[in-house]
Amino acid sequence: MKSDTFPSITVHAEHQTDYGQFDYYITVCFFDDPGVRCRPLWLSVTVAKTGSETRQMSQGWAVAINALLTAGVDWSDIRNDYIGFPTGHFLGSLVKRVDEIIWHRFAMIEEDAPNFPIPETKS
Repeated sequence: MKSDTFPSITVHAEHQTDYGQFDYYITVCFFDDPGVRCRPLWLSVTVAKTGSETRQMSQGWAVAINALLTAGVDWSDIRNDYIGFPTGHFLGSLVKRVDEIIWHRFAMIEEDAPNFPIPETKS
């Protein structure tokens, strides 16, 4: 039986909170069809701190986002709901990382440009 695989990118990131710093990994899986190669198919978030509220929140967020992606909602529409979050908020950090991954994918294949601005990077 043939197994279809989709291209994915995983990145490691760190986030600083009032309670300390934690590490997390985000994986974004992409469609592999022409015209939608920079569109996320699903994503996964893994937080290094086990049992933490942040881990539960990130997993819940990923489930909700995946439900929207599965329903055909475009990432640019989803991300706009999180733009107003403070820079230091964990969900704002996740959205920025997903944006960076999507733009990295675009840089690799140079087609199907995302329809949101390139995220600013820290200098």
